[in-house]
Amino acid sequence: MKHIITALLISPALLSVAHAESSNVEKYKQVYVKQITPILKKQFVDALATEADPEAKLSFVANGMANCQVETISAYPQKYQDASINPVAEGGDLSEVTKQVNEMIKADIESGAISEEDFKAMVESATEKYINCTKALEKQL
Repeated sequence: MKHIITALLISPALLSVAHAESSNVEKYKQVYVKQITPILKKQFVDALATEADPEAKLSFVANGMANCQVETISAYPQKYQDASINPVAEGGDLSEVTKQVNEMIKADIESGAISEEDFKAMVESATEKYINCTKALEKQL
C-alpha cells in the first residue's frame, strides 16, 4: 500500500476565472476519488484488511492520489490541463478522458503544434512532479 503537494492587484474578472478553475479542480478531485476508490479497494484488499480503519486509509490514499494527479497535470500547458480536468469535473470517465487527451497531444505533435522536445520536457516535468508527490504521500502512510 506504501507504493502508492511585491503584491499583485487582481481584477474581479480574474478572481472569477481563478475561482471557476479552482472549483473545477475540486470537482475533478471528487470525481477522481469516486472513480479510483473501487479500483484501490480491489487492488489492496489484503493490505486494507490489516488496517484499523480501512475506509479512512482508502479515503486518505485516494485523496492523496487525486492531489498528485492534479500536481502532475499542472506540468502541461493550460490547453491540456483544461482538457484533462474539465470533462472529469463534469463526471467524465478518467480513462476515457486520458485517452482523449493523449490523442490530442499526439495530433498536436503530428501537426507540429508542439515539438517532440517540448513534449519530452512536459513529460519529464510531469514525471518529476508525480514522483515527488507520491513520495510525500508514501511518507504519510
